[in-house]
Amino acid sequence: MRSSTSRIGSRRAPGDAALAKAQALTRRYLRYGTRSVAQVDAYLTERGVDSSMIQQVIQSCLRQRALDDRAAAKLWADTLGRRGYAWAAVRQILAAKGFDARVIAATVAPMEREAPDASRLRELVRSRSSNTRLSGWLARRGFEAGMIAELLSGADASDE
Repeated sequence: MRSSTSRIGSRRAPGDAALAKAQALTRRYLRYGTRSVAQVDAYLTERGVDSSMIQQVIQSCLRQRALDDRAAAKLWADTLGRRGYAWAAVRQILAAKGFDARVIAATVAPMEREAPDASRLRELVRSRSSNTRLSGWLARRGFEAGMIAELLSGADASDE
C-alpha cells in the first residue's frame, strides 16, 4: 500500500514545499552571479514568493554566507574599476543593484583614495591609442566632459 509521503519518507507541510521552492530559486539565481540582498528580494518577489518566506530564505543565505553585500559590492567595484568606470559611475551602478549607501561608501571610498579618478583617467588615456573614440568611451564610463577635454588636449600637446 502506498502512503502519501514524499520520496524521503516524511510528510511535508505546504509551507515547507514553498520554502524549498524559494530556496531552489535562490540557489539557481545565485549560481549565475554575485547578487545583493535587494536583488534576491526583488527576484523572489517577481516570482510570487511570499514576503515572509523571502525573509526566511535571505536570513538563511546570510547565515550560510551565500549572500554578503559587502563582499559583493567590493567585487563589483573592483571589476568596474578595472573596466575603466569612474568612481561616481561605480557608485551609481552599485546603487542600481540595490546595495545600501553605507556599503557603497565603505567600499568605494578606499578605492578612490588609492586611485583617484584623475590619475586613473590619465592612465586610461595613455593606454588607449585613438583620441577620437576615447572621449566617447570615457564619457560612457562616467568621467566628466571637462576633465576628458582637458586631459585629451594635454595628451595632444604632449604628442607633438
